[in-house]
Amino acid sequence: MMFEPAFSVMAMERATDEDRQRIRAALERLESAVRKGSQVADDDLAFHLAILQATRNPLVIRIGETIFQLFTPSISVSMRTIADRAVRDHRRIYEAFCLGNAERLRAAVLGSYEGWKKSLYRKAAARPAGQTRPPERRGARGRPVVPAP
Repeated sequence: MMFEPAFSVMAMERATDEDRQRIRAALERLESAVRKGSQVADDDLAFHLAILQATRNPLVIRIGETIFQLFTPSISVSMRTIADRAVRDHRRIYEAFCLGNAERLRAAVLGSYEGWKKSLYRKAAARPAGQTRPPERRGARGRPVVPAP
């Protein structure tokens, strides 16, 4: 994905000390949630959204928010399957961001995608042949269970 490395560099170039503090706080919340085993997609997304906000560009922010909404289900999978790797990847992104090193930041973001993609491929490979979606969960009365947002 080419959007996140680009907006991350834009944010790095425009970030204030307050922005860096918000990004660090989001990273610390993610780390804490993973330590407790209570991590969810919103813990991961808060970090990316904090970086996105630091761009100070309303169009980029809106596009990024929309993309992250689309990715929320797959990020939920990665939070269940590779949470420790996600923390390490986010830490690398944050460190490069604070150093002001655009190349290192791009590499860290792209490296993060590799782990995320692998978690999705593992999930897809674990499904029975021909099944493209997880089986529908049914409640006690046989009705489909709709997950909470």
